[in-house]
Amino acid sequence: MLPARSVRARSLRPAGKVNLIGVGMLLAVCAGIWWVVIYGPLYSDHMDVTEIAGMAVSEMGNRVGEESATLSVVRRCAGIGTHKEIDEMGEEHIVPGLGVRPEDVTIEANEKTKKVKVSISYTREVVLRPFKTVRRVHFVASRSGVYVP
Repeated sequence: MLPARSVRARSLRPAGKVNLIGVGMLLAVCAGIWWVVIYGPLYSDHMDVTEIAGMAVSEMGNRVGEESATLSVVRRCAGIGTHKEIDEMGEEHIVPGLGVRPEDVTIEANEKTKKVKVSISYTREVVLRPFKTVRRVHFVASRSGVYVP
């Protein structure tokens, strides 16, 4: 039988060795923080757009026309986030708003089933730091509810 001291000595890692599981966990935590910093604002804005779609469903329930609800969605989306636009001179500028146009808003009202569905489709660009590559992320925010014709 071995003495207790030698069993304890064998279970310890030799000095200077790296615990690969610890390094892997540290890399995973760093990657998670990087993802939240880069993509977090996009998904936060998407939650706001989903709320705007819910407001449009409520407006349709109050017998507001589709055109009025669509313009309301476009107006509200102009206050969220930023997007790039090219001006007359061909220069690219960052402007406020998501750049949602009336054709990006779809309102499906079914009088037979008394349901309405509002969908807002838009694309955001994100710069992946530190690599400086640009990635386009497409979002579709939709809500449905009861429609009173």
